[in-house]
Amino acid sequence: MSLRLSGFFAVATTWILDHAKRPVILLCAVTVTSGLFSAFLVNDAICLVLAPLVLELTRRMGRKPLPYLLAVAMASNVGSTATITGNPTETL
Repeated sequence: MSLRLSGFFAVATTWILDHAKRPVILLCAVTVTSGLFSAFLVNDAICLVLAPLVLELTRRMGRKPLPYLLAVAMASNVGSTATITGNPTETL
């Protein structure tokens, strides 16, 4: 909620739409971003932050959001296994 109120999603959406002209570029960017961030932060938080951004992007691009949301979920799971901080269950 705070990210939306601060205008983060509006700024990020505009910047991404200016740079990701094709849907495949957006899909690759979403996947890489989710995977990299999940390596250093908890993957649940990454999914919660990126999901509204992806929904807004796909809505403005006129695309179906499901493939992009699945990319966020799968890449965050893969990225979280890279470090001990990404997935807290690995600390045991």
